[in-house]
Amino acid sequence: EDKMVFDDEEKINLMLEKRKNQYASQQEEETRQLAEAAHSTIQTLQAMIQEQNETIRKKEQYCKEMREEMIRQKEMDAITIANLNEQLAGEGKQALGKLLNMAKKDTMGAHRDVFKGNVEFMSQGEVERMLFD
Repeated sequence: EDKMVFDDEEKINLMLEKRKNQYASQQEEETRQLAEAAHSTIQTLQAMIQEQNETIRKKEQYCKEMREEMIRQKEMDAITIANLNEQLAGEGKQALGKLLNMAKKDTMGAHRDVFKGNVEFMSQGEVERMLFD
């Protein structure tokens, strides 16, 4: 009878050990699966971050290029404005010179009349030709 009890106790211990090993194995498998899922999630998040960083880099590069283009355009506009100012100043001096020459000339009575305010003796076209030719 003692041997039977011992055999029963031994069987119970073996069953408990087997269950314990199965439980440990099951936990190890669940832990492995969780680790794989976590690793996969981390890789996905890292890929998303890398993609976002690349998008940001491209946008920053585009902004830099646009700033540089705006600076170039501003410089070109400043040169154009300076050239136009020079041209306008030259044309203004030329027109003023012609106007002064007209005032000095006494060959046509109409010239004197223009400066006296009597422009009815001279057409607008004649005045423009005198100033701009």
